[in-house]
Amino acid sequence: TYVADCASAALTVLLKGKKGSAYNSAVPEARASIAEFAQAVAEVSGTKVIFADPTEADLANRTPIAKQVLSSGKTESLGWRGRYDVRTGVSHTLKIWRESVL
Repeated sequence: TYVADCASAALTVLLKGKKGSAYNSAVPEARASIAEFAQAVAEVSGTKVIFADPTEADLANRTPIAKQVLSSGKTESLGWRGRYDVRTGVSHTLKIWRESVL
């Protein structure tokens, strides 16, 4: 989830949330595996990503949880909506980073 979505979710929860409750700020359009995220960064930055096949040790150390997805339904019930997908968030981040470095 892009930082602006996280911040707006946190503010929404602080202003409208129920004390002692837990809330998530997951954005369905921003769901991505590590490989998908790496591919998005490569595409937005104009670089190439090369994926290596996992070793036997890598495969043995994988978590048994195949897909873990957070639900933002409770936060959305407070009126919050995420606005940024993965590529947009990466693009904004790289733009800010490039402007600050140059």
